[in-house]
Amino acid sequence: MTVVSGARSPELCARAVLEILDASRLLSLATVGSGGAAHINTAFFAFDPTFTLFVFTPPGTEHARNLVGNPSAAATVFDSHQALASRRGLQLFGEMRMLEGAEAVEAHGRFTERFADLRETAPRYDDVVDNLSSRFFALVPRRIKIFDEVLLDHGDFVEVQVAGVAPTERASAAGLVD
Repeated sequence: MTVVSGARSPELCARAVLEILDASRLLSLATVGSGGAAHINTAFFAFDPTFTLFVFTPPGTEHARNLVGNPSAAATVFDSHQALASRRGLQLFGEMRMLEGAEAVEAHGRFTERFADLRETAPRYDDVVDNLSSRFFALVPRRIKIFDEVLLDHGDFVEVQVAGVAPTERASAAGLVD
């Protein structure tokens, strides 16, 4: 992770990102359609230590169809119940794609760790595909804007660039570089 704006250490920024992701369960996902029209969707998400976000959705949804033609995506993550005096949130920008094979199974594992109800309704990856008619997608952020009045200064966004992590390295990588 390289800090682009805001004089903060990469370690403090990584801690802020992971704390905000852990404290939130929903994200707003923005995609772009073939005609250039924006689309937004709300989804539950899981994540890994490299800040990759995972969602599952039926492949026929508008946002999933948009990603086939244009993988550019952005997401916001925040707790809508937070107090005004201690605001925290993220804006993540990158590319998103549908996962297959071992990557999809990994995403399912992250979801079942995070959401007990999914462990009950879809304990196996195939249950998500067969019973929920959904597929897993991953948003790999290249840039993150952090707003964190708990760990970082009040009223300032800190922007970071995230090092690229090959999908096969994602499970073992920490995703942090200076």
